[in-house]
Amino acid sequence: MYNAHKITDKVAAGKLALGSHVGFDSPFVTEMIAGCGFDFIWIDGEHSAIDRKDIQNHLMACRAAGAAGIVRVPWNDPVIIKAILDMGADGIVVPMVCSLEEAKQAAAATHYPPAGIRGMGTRRAVNYGIWDKNEYVADTDKYILTIVQIEHIDVVKDLPEIAKLPGISGFVVGPNDFTMSMNTPERTYTVNDPEVLEQFDKIGEALAGTGKLFGVSGACSEKFIRDWVRRGVNFMCMNFDFNYIVSGAKNVMQTSHTILDLRMRAALSDKPMVGYARSGVISGRQPAAPAHSAVMEAYYRQYEDFDLPMVAAIQDLDRVPVGSFWGDVQATVHRALGCIGVITDGGVRDIEEVKKVGFYLFSKEVLISHAYIHMVEAGTAVDICGMTVRPGDLIHADAHGAIVIPQEIAGQLAEACVRAMDAEEALKGPCQAAIARGERVTAKQIMAWRGEMQRRRAAIAPQR
Repeated sequence: MYNAHKITDKVAAGKLALGSHVGFDSPFVTEMIAGCGFDFIWIDGEHSAIDRKDIQNHLMACRAAGAAGIVRVPWNDPVIIKAILDMGADGIVVPMVCSLEEAKQAAAATHYPPAGIRGMGTRRAVNYGIWDKNEYVADTDKYILTIVQIEHIDVVKDLPEIAKLPGISGFVVGPNDFTMSMNTPERTYTVNDPEVLEQFDKIGEALAGTGKLFGVSGACSEKFIRDWVRRGVNFMCMNFDFNYIVSGAKNVMQTSHTILDLRMRAALSDKPMVGYARSGVISGRQPAAPAHSAVMEAYYRQYEDFDLPMVAAIQDLDRVPVGSFWGDVQATVHRALGCIGVITDGGVRDIEEVKKVGFYLFSKEVLISHAYIHMVEAGTAVDICGMTVRPGDLIHADAHGAIVIPQEIAGQLAEACVRAMDAEEALKGPCQAAIARGERVTAKQIMAWRGEMQRRRAAIAPQR
């Protein structure tokens, strides 16, 4: 059975269809990733060593796992597209479509006459004749998706007309190639340049609400996802098979190198710190990109128009921090913004000067170096020594370490603490009284008091 509906049904229900890229030639990798719950798998025939035989095996793995198998062909070539469709692909992604005419060519390659030029040679596409061939031919759009990839600025002007083509199922933006298409000998752009973001917004204005599939490739960060959802996308290809392996391996190595230093050093502050999180991500190994100032401003804006104490939650992307973002300058700036302290898995410096400012430091490292330290992302969820912190979460840090209280339950915290202390009093109180009298207690007494403590704790649990 074809699985294109795994995408279209989800989009029709107003939900975001999610997929993953695969580029390894092993169908076992595809089967494992598809089994994780993705709606579709993007089999990359453009930027990988995957050949036709591999593609067929990948498609079989997708069908076995219940995910749609979408193949990105190497080029807008009807001969290649025809062969892939005959293998039973649920969809085709045609790269680097730069004009209305090229979009028409892609549509023609995926449809039979009179609508297109696809030749008859179905094999696996109709389960080797077990399924009705005539039904497949007559209703091709029901079984396969024709998706053009927006990777060049030249196509933006034609998008309203392309969106009207009946043979095009949808669009997917390739942000990196699109950005490079804007480069000139005088200037090299990045995906966060304001002019590039303006073009992305234009794409969203042209495609959102057309009734077509509208997606983006390479969704790897929370900010990226939020920005494109705002532009109206209804499907995303989230990440790459090699990234899963690299990320997992790096996590193992990091754990191995830092197993004895997994907690932040709290010795830099002798008083508890409580405040609401504002987040950022830093790095110090490479110079900042031209868009650094815009990211820095976005980071500082988080602190505006909020009257309660705030805490900076800063993740350092460098496995071994090489530069310190925090010194007396940033401490002073943040105090002026209403921020009372920081938790970070990066470095801090100027300890004595920072104390004079009245700023809390909870850090994993003490570093003298500035390096190329700069902000690379602001206002997203961050990971600090294994603790996930979202903007708005409540942070408590003291000599024992730091804890995050999700913002959704922060308002219940005071009452929960009172009830938790009351529960502990059922065990601790009688023991303290016995100590004061100079008496010893029995195991039976302890178990009875402990039972009362557990009963009181159980009464709290449903309210969490």
